[in-house]
Amino acid sequence: MNLFSNEFNKEISGRNSFSYLNRAFNECGSKDIVDMVMCADIKTNLLDDLLVKMDIACMANSLEGRSPFLDHKMMEFCAAMPSNMKIKGRELIRRLFLYGKR
Repeated sequence: MNLFSNEFNKEISGRNSFSYLNRAFNECGSKDIVDMVMCADIKTNLLDDLLVKMDIACMANSLEGRSPFLDHKMMEFCAAMPSNMKIKGRELIRRLFLYGKR
């Protein structure tokens, strides 16, 4: 028994998810594994999946949705942080947002 239908297998023939992710990793231009994972996640999962789903769900319910963590200044700031702060930086980012509301 096949997991996918013959029609779907024909549609995806020649495509390899490993090469797709590998290309995203290699395009990041960093040697740091944390930076590479975050960059690949932004280029693949975020753009091709999560933002699209949020947009569709909001539009289907006549809502305006915002993604505050995607502000380009916030993304640049987080990208410039050292890796150890990115991993443990959840508290730092929370404090930055609380400070910004003052």
